[in-house]
Amino acid sequence: MAAIARDVLKDAARSGGSLLTWGELRLRMAGGLPHLHPDDQGELLVAVDQETPVGEPLLSTFVASSDASLHWLYRHVRFSLGGERIPEPDLPAHWATEVLRLRQHFNAPRANACLPACPVMLTPLQQTISRLLAHPADPTRCRSPCVSQYILLRSPAPIVRASP
Repeated sequence: MAAIARDVLKDAARSGGSLLTWGELRLRMAGGLPHLHPDDQGELLVAVDQETPVGEPLLSTFVASSDASLHWLYRHVRFSLGGERIPEPDLPAHWATEVLRLRQHFNAPRANACLPACPVMLTPLQQTISRLLAHPADPTRCRSPCVSQYILLRSPAPIVRASP
């Protein structure tokens, strides 16, 4: 079951598609996934990401709640695979960043590729996060005060802004 679920989640990430609810994952697996107890759902997602290399975003990140938000099993999967603990207030932002990283990982231009990766429709916040990920050394490019402040507070080295 884990191999099939892994393939479905990889396809979703490659297509730049939307996140999958547990029900949508079951439908895409074409009957290969029975109704599971929540504990078993968590263990399946852990098995899906067992082969994910350290440092890469987890494929199970693409499993979301029905409102396309962080699924409650995400924390369990990260913890079970030895991931660092993310404080509760930071968890939604961390998860959203991991979703973007997962899409970027599977849509990165490949050598000998005939066509560029398909553009993904992003919300303004996702566009801001994507820009910041592309230019981490220059958080001053961000025009959003809350995201800019978040990046400045989390920067490894102090960032000095020039006076206007």
